[in-house]
Amino acid sequence: EGFSGSSSVKDLETMLQLTHLHFTAPRKDDQAYDRFIRMAHTALENAALDPANAFSDSINAIMYNHHPRLLPQNVSTIERINYETLFKRYTERFANPGDFTFLFVGNIDSETFKPLVSKYLGSLKTTKKRESWKDNNIRHAQGPLYREVEKELKIKKTTCYIHYLAEQPYTLDNMLQLSTLANLLRLRYTATIREEEGGSYSVGVRGTSSNKPLSIATLVIQFNTDPAIYKRMLGIVHQELAKIAEKGPDPEELNKVKLNLLKQQSENKQENSWWMQIINEYDRDGIDHLTGMEDRIQALDAASIQALAKRFTDSNNVREIMLMPAP
Repeated sequence: EGFSGSSSVKDLETMLQLTHLHFTAPRKDDQAYDRFIRMAHTALENAALDPANAFSDSINAIMYNHHPRLLPQNVSTIERINYETLFKRYTERFANPGDFTFLFVGNIDSETFKPLVSKYLGSLKTTKKRESWKDNNIRHAQGPLYREVEKELKIKKTTCYIHYLAEQPYTLDNMLQLSTLANLLRLRYTATIREEEGGSYSVGVRGTSSNKPLSIATLVIQFNTDPAIYKRMLGIVHQELAKIAEKGPDPEELNKVKLNLLKQQSENKQENSWWMQIINEYDRDGIDHLTGMEDRIQALDAASIQALAKRFTDSNNVREIMLMPAP
């Protein structure tokens, strides 16, 4: 649980006042609650009619073995909500501000801000009780997997979702290598699937690292294509990753990706959201995305990227889930 928000510079004190009140004086509003329920009910009814949403729900169910904590929300979920229970749960979860970490970034004058923090946050009553992270046994499905999900589609297309998973220590260098591999694959798929084959307008590639409950890396490739050629496009997806695993990345493409990462690092420093993200990760996991990052990017080498690609191809944890037009 937590709060997030933003304000203009002149309204910063008001934002702190509201944060204080969220802890000390949560206010029930039956009319606002009823409006929220009606809006959520309508949104979920509409979502149920969207094949893309249904496909996303199917992916989560398949990838996480239908874990009850990841079941999709639907209209029946909304109908089971009890406002009194919700409000009670809220007051329980926000009863101890001492178990919260408060992060602020942006155009802030520290000399005028500190007294405001003391007044509105420092005055909150706390206890010494601290909670720790709990493992709810949410795990990815293991082993190779192939599934087809059929839906009535207005446009006859196949959406391909390919998910690689491998064990990997949760370190900054490993995160950089994963980001580099994802960018390299994006270049390769643009050249092959889009330009050579005309198989898709865009191929999305993303790599993610996590350390709870397990230290793993995932690589996800997703794109739309013609149902008549999707199997060939799937083959190209795996072939391009296998090429990097066998021979390493193309030196020119690796250099291009490194230059893009350096540019992105420079641009990120202008964004409050980036600062919030890296401060949060440093506080939570001790990962420093700022100090010496440019040197780390420059030091990225072909051998480490090749080793990571091979880790994925050797893992035997490859999931392919297809959204197909119903016959």
